[in-house]
Amino acid sequence: MKNGLVIFFTCFFAAFLFLSCNKQSDKKKEANTQQQVSKTDIKTDTITTGHKVEPMLKTISKDTLSHLERIEMPNTANIAIHQAYITSMEKVKYNGKKVLLVRGHLPDGCSKLYHVTKSIDDQTLTLTINTWKPKHKVCTQALKPFTFIYDGLGYFEFKDITHYKINSTVKAF
Repeated sequence: MKNGLVIFFTCFFAAFLFLSCNKQSDKKKEANTQQQVSKTDIKTDTITTGHKVEPMLKTISKDTLSHLERIEMPNTANIAIHQAYITSMEKVKYNGKKVLLVRGHLPDGCSKLYHVTKSIDDQTLTLTINTWKPKHKVCTQALKPFTFIYDGLGYFEFKDITHYKINSTVKAF
């Protein structure tokens, strides 16, 4: 009788362990499946760099940009300097490099981009773009759209900025 009870409890205990191990194994499989799905989502939506997750950047080319302007130095000393009106900024990849795509309007048809200054305060970027035009030249008095590729940010500056400021309004990238 004792041998029968010992065998019964031994079999019962073995069955209990077997079932509980299978339940834990199923939970681990389910958790691994969920992690794999999450990792797949991350690969398609974001790039993981070290411990920080960054969104993938849109890649642009010169062919896809309209109204692309460059910094031009004045060819005369008799110039008027004004400020360009920036409407938006976007983090993109251009020629394999991380840059800012800046869009806005020039004050008139004669103005050219002249100088860009940046300031970063608490992860918020402020760009100021100055323009020039010859003094006393008659120009069309209409806003002229422009697109500008700004590559003046270092790696860590580019990575750390999360917002930009336009006309006293802070916007997220």
